[in-house]
Amino acid sequence: MPRDAQGAVYHSGIRSTDALTALIHGREIVCRKTAAARYFTVDGGLDLGAAMVAKGWAVACQKYSKDHMAIEDVAREGRAGMWAGTLARLPQLSGHFN
Repeated sequence: MPRDAQGAVYHSGIRSTDALTALIHGREIVCRKTAAARYFTVDGGLDLGAAMVAKGWAVACQKYSKDHMAIEDVAREGRAGMWAGTLARLPQLSGHFN
């Protein structure tokens, strides 16, 4: 089980869902497809994947796109979201996999 910065166990799926819900906040979601990947945005153009990675509640996956890799690095270094505490499989969760 993941633990937050204070060592308390939490459910990462619930925290991630809460973060995504807050980002969407009732706005319309649009799927934008490029040659390399699909991006889900809300009105106004906010890239939901990039925002979730930046908040530390999602990981970048270079299998589909390398666009979010640098964002994940900043989130991990800044200990945002799930990176603030500990995860049982932290190395495997890093987006730096194929």
